[in-house]
This record gives sequence, C-alpha cells and structure tokens, in this order.
Amino acid sequence: PRLRLGRAAMIAALLFAVQAVKTDVEVVPPVRPGVVTVEALMRLPKAGPRERAELAIIADSLLDDTEEYGHRQLVKLTVMSGDSVRCDLFPDCLRVRFGVLDTDVASVVPILANILHSAELHEDAIKESVETLLFERRDYWSSALEPEAMRYRDAHVPDIMALYGVMGRPENLTVTFAATPTVGADLVERWHSTIDGWEHGPSAALNVDRSSPKPTFRRRGKLTTILLRGRAIKARDPAFATNLLAI
Repeated sequence: PRLRLGRAAMIAALLFAVQAVKTDVEVVPPVRPGVVTVEALMRLPKAGPRERAELAIIADSLLDDTEEYGHRQLVKLTVMSGDSVRCDLFPDCLRVRFGVLDTDVASVVPILANILHSAELHEDAIKESVETLLFERRDYWSSALEPEAMRYRDAHVPDIMALYGVMGRPENLTVTFAATPTVGADLVERWHSTIDGWEHGPSAALNVDRSSPKPTFRRRGKLTTILLRGRAIKARDPAFATNLLAI
C-alpha cells in the first residue's frame, strides 16, 4: 500500500491506496462512529441511446436480487446504519453506497461483491423496471440535462447482462471504505481475495448503438414559479437568527 497525504478536507486522515487487479481502493476515516460506510463507483463504457436506457434499467433493478442476497436482506443489513443501500446513476458512473454497523462488518465485502458482480438481473425484474421507468415523471431539470426519449422497450436482457458485466470488471471499479485503519486494512485484504478470480482486462467490445437520440417533445406536468418578497433581514437585528430559521 502507498500512503496518501495532504487532503485538506480530511484533517489527519489516514488513506490507504492499493491496487487489486487495477481496482482503485482506499480507506478513509469513518463517517460516523460505530458504522462502516462503503461507496463504489462503476465507470460507464461508451454508450448510445439504447445503452443509456439499459444503464437506467440496471440502476433501477441492480439491488433487486443477487446470488446471495435478496433486496430485503440488503436493506435489513444496512438500514440500521442510517445509510441504507442505494444505487445512483450519473453521467459517467453508477454509484453504489451503503453502511453497516461495526457488528456486521463481515458482511461488507460479500454485499459489495454481490451487487457489483453477482446481481441476478432477472427478466421479470427488468420488465418491471421498464414499465416503471416508462411512466416515471421527469422534472424539468432532468429533462434539461438529458432531453432525449429513453428507449427502454429496445433493451434486451442479454445486452443488459453484457453491459453490467463490463461495468463490474475490476479495472472499472473505484471502492472506498470509511472505517478505522485496522478494519479498513482487513476489508482491503478481503476485497483483494474476493476479486482475485474475477474476469479482468480487455473485454469484447460492446455493440454500441450509434443511432441519433430522439428528443423529448412533451413533458408531463406544469411549471410553476413563485416569488416571495419581504423586508430585508439585517444581521445586527436581535431577531436575525429567528427570522433566518423561519425563512
């Protein structure tokens, strides 16, 4: 391991950076006492309109079921930490985050490995996700960032599994364990051992959809703007804190 120093945002932070089959792994101080927090980023490959729909489906159904854990088990193991398992899709990565109590630290690596590498992505779950996403109400901000009609119905299970398999390769992952140095070092070692047998290196190129995205011409709902006005609140006013809190 090589020591990383000088991150101003984390005073006296002890960071371990290691590489396991080209996977970036680091240990940072605990977010909360008695809780081990985990965050993993799955870097996204080049994607066309169809792949962007498939990525949204993966994000929506990833936590449904894995080889060892069902969705209820994942929630049960993480909810007591105050950081229940969740999955978020960003333009360049898919993020998985969860926390467990110190007493459940042995489940950290198995949970993470199951989500990143062994999600079942059943056909029924994918169909349910498609139906949900098709009628999901997108706000104006989301529509402005991604003004295209998502081709959810063009997504197929084999293509989704292939895309997920590429994302879950060790070299496409960045993992952070927020834990004490001793616990963190043990988690890093366990992670090393877990991914040792995973397929890695160059993969067969995905057949990326090169068609032009279709714009979203219609949006559901109406836009309402509300303007509130009042007297200026001065910092020297004795009621400054009360007024600020009220606002």
